[in-house]
Amino acid sequence: MMIIDLFIYVLIMKYDMLSIKPALPSLITLFFAYIGFSITTPVLIDLSLKATNHYFWLTIMMSSYPIGAILGANLIGIMSDYLGRKKTLLVSLLLSAICYALAGVAIYHQSMIWLACIRLLQGSIEGSMVIAQRTIADTIPQKKHSRFFSYLYSFPATAFIIGPNILAYNIISQNQSNFSYATPFWFQSIIMLGCAWLVQATFADYHQEKSSHNWKEDI
Repeated sequence: MMIIDLFIYVLIMKYDMLSIKPALPSLITLFFAYIGFSITTPVLIDLSLKATNHYFWLTIMMSSYPIGAILGANLIGIMSDYLGRKKTLLVSLLLSAICYALAGVAIYHQSMIWLACIRLLQGSIEGSMVIAQRTIADTIPQKKHSRFFSYLYSFPATAFIIGPNILAYNIISQNQSNFSYATPFWFQSIIMLGCAWLVQATFADYHQEKSSHNWKEDI
């Protein structure tokens, strides 16, 4: 039964590929953004549990990114309406790449405080999910929104299946004694730069009608 369901799902997605094409660059970016989230989260957990006051730092590390996301999501949405989806996503990806690199530096220097601050900042500027949602709303007929939003959430889910396996494979292949906690963060920084190039090269921004009132009123 499960195989039949999967077959039907693949057929439907194949049928929808032409419709989803304009949103594909943002969905691919969303996938790789969550790959980064999924490969760095286990590292943060292990790093926190080895620190003094480990439960305190575990709480800080696990909550800093979501708190930043809550604070920044509305601002990212407003920016995408006024600046356009492409520019907002590019800025978000470039800043995210910088944050991943800085997180690696903070880990290398064993600064938990700076790492927590960087995670908070990164959560606030991460715009992949917001932009993907708005791109689907821009390009897909409203009657199809429910089905395409289900695709939207399947990309992060798939990333969380693949990401930890990539991390585990690399730890085993390099021997755990040679594994650096900073390595996944620096690796993900490069991935984010690659996503920025992909968006610049392939993402077609759609004209957004600016509202007549001041942007401060949206905040």
